[in-house]
Amino acid sequence: MFAAILENMPSDELVIHDDVTLRDLAPGEVQVKIAHSGVCHSDLSVMNGTIPQQVPCVLGHEGAGVVTDVGDGVTHVVPGDHVIIAFSPPCGVCHFCTGRNQPNLCMTGMIAMATSQQFRRGDTVVG
Repeated sequence: MFAAILENMPSDELVIHDDVTLRDLAPGEVQVKIAHSGVCHSDLSVMNGTIPQQVPCVLGHEGAGVVTDVGDGVTHVVPGDHVIIAFSPPCGVCHFCTGRNQPNLCMTGMIAMATSQQFRRGDTVVG
């Protein structure tokens, strides 16, 4: 699999690698083959060090693609479903998601975004 990886921070360069494999899915996770993705200002802010992030990392959080695999317990999508990936994934149960109908303010989703996802580059586990 290909990935554009931020290897150092701050940096104005993403390095393209063609030897990236993902770790096994955990329960509740979904794997998506990305068809389209954008680079937005928050990605640039990570690259320039304004938003600290553990490196190396794969940036991007706005995309569209096709579900290729699902972890245990996932029932809302199946492989083959076309999906979009939101900036801040709503949890669906907090006050902002249910009481105020403002899922864009969901702090649970924001916290989940800050976790490092593991992948393998060659023989090295990253993240």
